[in-house]
Amino acid sequence: MYRSDDGGAHWRLANADTRLWQRGWYFGEIAADPNNADRVYAMNTILLRSDDGGAHFVAQQGDPTGDDYHALWIDPADSKRMIQGTDQGAIVSLNGGATWSSWYNQPTAQIYRVNTDNRYPYYVYGAQQDSGAAGVPSRSSDAGGISMRQFREITAGGESDNIAPDPANPDIIYGGRVARLDLRTQQTRNVDPTLAHPDHQRRTWTLPLTFSVRDPKVLYFANQSSTAPPMVASIGTSSAPI
Repeated sequence: MYRSDDGGAHWRLANADTRLWQRGWYFGEIAADPNNADRVYAMNTILLRSDDGGAHFVAQQGDPTGDDYHALWIDPADSKRMIQGTDQGAIVSLNGGATWSSWYNQPTAQIYRVNTDNRYPYYVYGAQQDSGAAGVPSRSSDAGGISMRQFREITAGGESDNIAPDPANPDIIYGGRVARLDLRTQQTRNVDPTLAHPDHQRRTWTLPLTFSVRDPKVLYFANQSSTAPPMVASIGTSSAPI
C-alpha cells in the first residue's frame, strides 16, 4: 500500500503486508477516514484497520465470519457510522466498527445459474456466492407458502458453478467441479473427471455442467477454453474427450 500527502504528486510505500491484497486486484479496497488522515481501512476476507497512516494494521473483523468485504462507506459527519458491502449484503456499525449488524435479514443471494429436477413439484437449485448451493421446492403444501425450513443445503454446488440433478433420480445431485451428492444419505464424493491431473487445465469461475438431452446417463462437464475438447463423463464409466 502506498500513501501520498500531496494529492498524488509523490508516493511512498506505507505497508507491504500481504494481507492487504491477498485476493488480488478484483477484491481488495482501501478506505480512509474522512475525519482522521491517519486512520485507514483495508478490505479483504478480513477488515483491517490502521491508526498510524498505514504503517501497521490490525484485524477488526473477518474470518471465521465468512464475509468477503468489498466496500466501506464512512459517514463524513460521524466516523463511527459505517456501512460495509459484503458478498452477502450490507452491514452497519454505529460504534466505529466495534460491532456490526447482520446481513441475514436481507434476501440478497447472488446466484449464478439455476436448474430444476424432474420431480413434482420440481425443486429449483442454484449456487450462491459465498453461501453455498441451495435447493427449494417450486411450491409448498403449507398454507403459508414456501418457508425457510424447506430450503436444502446442497454440498455439491460450490458457490459459482452449475447444479445438475440426475434426470432419472432427483435424489442424486451433481454440481461444482464435479461432486456427487446423495440427498437420502447426505454423502458427497468427488467425481471430477480431471481428478487424475488436478490443475492441469485452466478453469473459469463458472464451468458448464449438464446432462445430455438424448441420453440421461451422460453428464457433460467442460473447462479450459472453448477451443479445447470438453470432457464427457458417462455415469459409472471413465471420462473421455469428445
